[in-house]
Amino acid sequence: MRATTLAPLLLALLPIAGCSLERAKRTTYETVESLRIQQCLDRPDDPDCTTDRQRFDAYEAERKQQTGNP
Repeated sequence: MRATTLAPLLLALLPIAGCSLERAKRTTYETVESLRIQQCLDRPDDPDCTTDRQRFDAYEAERKQQTGNP
């Protein structure tokens, strides 16, 4: 396949790759949150544990604010 044929195909796949990365980050966050909550449920006497779940969007906004990234 020539480079002139491959370039439009790669450009068309870029938005799909971005969505996949966002989904992977969201899934990873949800998995870690679920594990954290399960550990807190296993230790009900730990005062530092909370089973409150922060939404991924809120986590992302807080993280961007702390790091100063837009």
